[in-house]
Amino acid sequence: MRELLELLEAGPSNSLLLGLAWLAGQGVELDPEEVKAATRRAELLLATGGDPRRELDLDGRAVGSMAEDLDDPVARDRFEDALARLTADSEGLAAVSDGLARLRAQPDLAWLGQGSQGDEGFPRRRPRRLDQHPDRLQR
Repeated sequence: MRELLELLEAGPSNSLLLGLAWLAGQGVELDPEEVKAATRRAELLLATGGDPRRELDLDGRAVGSMAEDLDDPVARDRFEDALARLTADSEGLAAVSDGLARLRAQPDLAWLGQGSQGDEGFPRRRPRRLDQHPDRLQR
């Protein structure tokens, strides 16, 4: 895990927060059938809004729908635990540590970031960056 955190530390800052949300989300087991259903609904929302292959927007209906459909207290707890484990592994990595602190301070936004990474349909699309939403992510 440390190697992945080091890659995020050295990589472009515009992908750091989504990368961290994705890593934390890997520790959250979700029902595959629920993920498929949530993905289908989110893709329908993308299609009704125009181009279903367009870049995802964290403020958009599709990402919000996906995150909401997959949201439950147990999954949120596991996601927060995963963020805490990443925090413990990030000692000495200033940008990663800062990014994790920002995500942990705003769990709803972190969950949206994780939701934009859905298992079935969303990984092939590049979501907009969390840090492009200064009104939603406090520094």
